[in-house]
Amino acid sequence: MKNKVKIPLSIALLSILAYSNQGISSLPEQCLYYLTRESWHLSASTIGLISWVVGLAWYVKILWGYIADKVQNTKNCLIISYLLMLGLYAFIITFGLNLVTLIITGLLINICIGFADTNVDKQMVITEKKYKLKGRLQAIQWTALGVGGLIVALGGAYIAKYFPEHINYKVAYGLAGIIPICMLIYLFKFYKNKIIRKKSKLKISIKNIFYNILHIVLVIAEIAIAIKIVNISSIIKIDNFVVYILRNISCSLLLLSIISSIIYWIYKLICNSKQNLKKLKSPRLIMGLLFIACLNFCPSFGTALMIKLRETMFVDKLFLGYLGAMGTVLGIIGYLIYYKWAYKFPMKKLLYFMVVFAGITNLFYLYLPNKWFLVGYNLAFGAFGGITFMTLLAFFVKIIPSGSEGLFYALVTSVSNFSSRGGNWLGGIIFDRYGYNLNVIISSILTLLCIFMIPILRINNED
Repeated sequence: MKNKVKIPLSIALLSILAYSNQGISSLPEQCLYYLTRESWHLSASTIGLISWVVGLAWYVKILWGYIADKVQNTKNCLIISYLLMLGLYAFIITFGLNLVTLIITGLLINICIGFADTNVDKQMVITEKKYKLKGRLQAIQWTALGVGGLIVALGGAYIAKYFPEHINYKVAYGLAGIIPICMLIYLFKFYKNKIIRKKSKLKISIKNIFYNILHIVLVIAEIAIAIKIVNISSIIKIDNFVVYILRNISCSLLLLSIISSIIYWIYKLICNSKQNLKKLKSPRLIMGLLFIACLNFCPSFGTALMIKLRETMFVDKLFLGYLGAMGTVLGIIGYLIYYKWAYKFPMKKLLYFMVVFAGITNLFYLYLPNKWFLVGYNLAFGAFGGITFMTLLAFFVKIIPSGSEGLFYALVTSVSNFSSRGGNWLGGIIFDRYGYNLNVIISSILTLLCIFMIPILRINNED
């Protein structure tokens, strides 16, 4: 009988606190959705684009991974991240939000969370590989995030409904600061860096710093122009089809420029080392990244569903909070099932199940005669959704080359985050132009098409 390997307690506690913070950090999201949609009257595509822009920090996680691999001091990196995060929360509580500060503070908060997440994930990947945990430490992480999400679903709904609009998001940000304070106490009093490797010297070049800052400024300027164009397109009714096409082409070219800038930046970071460049050319990694990008870029209908529930079916905010809480609980059950049993199945079979399950269950949301059908769908699919999500995370670890875990896990999650938020924006465009039903149908069809990529993934039989 094989001995069960125990997960190191220090890494488990670090993961629980970090991922609980990721969950709790979403507490203001419901308040912000109602603010942007129901008060500022932004379109679905504009909300999706803002979400994509604010998530910029998650697309350049490769940068945070590069720094984590070079600095080799998880504790200090986390302390800096959480202190800055608390400072940003204090700024929002003090001065409030408008569209500009919403984007800027959202971007900076995500940088703090993304940098902290990358440092914790580096330790997770090393521990997963060292003890051959097959995703069980990830299951603990995401269970902690799920518990945070449960608090967010219920607490966010109550705060959004019972506090005035100009106060509710400030209350939410104040409560979101509790976990960062707990993490700082743990870091200062208890946590020690246990996994130590030979430090690499972090080379500093004033010229490179100048060009990188200039590059970042240009990307942010491109993003600002793209938001302006999309916002104008959504507000002004355009009868001239040619003008409409030209406006969308110009927006697409700007976004293509943004994407190419990010890809170039990531490539330059990896190419600093010939060894990393060799790892980047691995067919296993390339095909894995392509599969993740295609799967996540399928247009999401989450924002469209929220708009339908609030503006067509007139569903109460608290009911949506209870619904989100139920989904979170069922998702946690799915994580625990994966932790206990599902990880034992071959990875390819789990991937087939994941794609087919997502593609087919999406279609059920075409039939929503009343709000109680959502409860039924949650009960039927929630736990299985948690299993499929853990499958994707375990797949992330499988394709990462050994030796630069922080760098390459950051690359994988950057691709995942960029494509999934891009899918949210794409779904918003489809909804604004063609409506809810077509949004769901296109999402399901494109998801199911990803099944043809699974046979060409470089996964060993023992995986």
